[in-house]
Amino acid sequence: MTSRVCVIVAVMTGWRMDLDQLRAQTPGCLHRIHLNNAGAALMSRSTLEAMTAHLRLEAEIGGYEAAAQAQEQIDATSAALAQLVGGRSEEVALFDNSTHAWNAAFYSIPLGPGDRILTGRDEYGSNVLAYLQVARRTGAEIVVVPDDGEGQIDVGALTRLVDETDQADRADPGADQRRPGQPAAAVGRIARDAGVLYLWVRDAALERLDPFVAEIRSATWDGGRGFTWADGARRFETWENSYVNIIGLGAALRQALELGLDAIGDRCRTLGERLREGLGQLPGVTTHDLGTHRCAIVTAKIAGLSADDVAAALRRATINVSTTVAGPNPLDTEERGIHPLVRFSPHYYNTEAEIDRAVAAVAELASSAGHP
Repeated sequence: MTSRVCVIVAVMTGWRMDLDQLRAQTPGCLHRIHLNNAGAALMSRSTLEAMTAHLRLEAEIGGYEAAAQAQEQIDATSAALAQLVGGRSEEVALFDNSTHAWNAAFYSIPLGPGDRILTGRDEYGSNVLAYLQVARRTGAEIVVVPDDGEGQIDVGALTRLVDETDQADRADPGADQRRPGQPAAAVGRIARDAGVLYLWVRDAALERLDPFVAEIRSATWDGGRGFTWADGARRFETWENSYVNIIGLGAALRQALELGLDAIGDRCRTLGERLREGLGQLPGVTTHDLGTHRCAIVTAKIAGLSADDVAAALRRATINVSTTVAGPNPLDTEERGIHPLVRFSPHYYNTEAEIDRAVAAVAELASSAGHP
């Protein structure tokens, strides 16, 4: 970690990020260079221990009984999530994965002919498929907001689209696997001022949503032929839950909050830029990240080698990466058609030496493909 970043961390959090200690608390760091953190980061020892302790408890006393005994930990997860996003625990609903969570909100929006779904070029493929399905069912229109010259969503164009729409029901800049960090705050201000539904389901938005699933956690039978929705975000949840995963999430959230999101973000972006610059200097290697404020995700390709072959070769060298394909990036593919790519995504526990080793490994692969 460079001295400059350490100073930033000290200013923002009042303490220094101890990289050696963090790596010691992340067992996977001992065995490989993990640059696939946008997919799944390495589990810390504290998260692992929280989850295994609850599994042991379930084995010893039973699943329902263990959940009841761990209720304080379970509730603490919702509270930590609320702190993370700046809301209240009553505005947090827990799901088994992010796509199901997103679907629970989106499919609850009552859309019809004349409504418009505003999205960006970088929208995630699963979300785009949901838009297509709902547009087919309801007659709503999908409108793709153009990018600005830097590859980010054009907030001026978004403002004009919102202004010309009587009822814009969703504006979502999204985030895919190679785009820059989006101007989420600016988009949020536009959405708020226009009354557009955007990402965070606050209490104020509940009256505009009709949850698309009712079950015994989300609603209460009224004794006759009706029901009432649960208060707050719980109306989107389902009764069946994996409490070991909720407890593990809580442990991970506590660690993130202790480290500080700004400190984590600065560290990741610094490593990402080091990686991007290193790869960009290699013969036969091109990077494909856009934007003036780019995130830690770095996408690249080696001329003459497939993304799958590069990822497999790096994996044999104990360097974890991922690949991008057209399916999860349909609107971007319409515009540029650059996939598949190799995707690198460092995290705070990666070191500069690991970044340099990854660049050196890519250089060897490029050389083997005829790019000296």
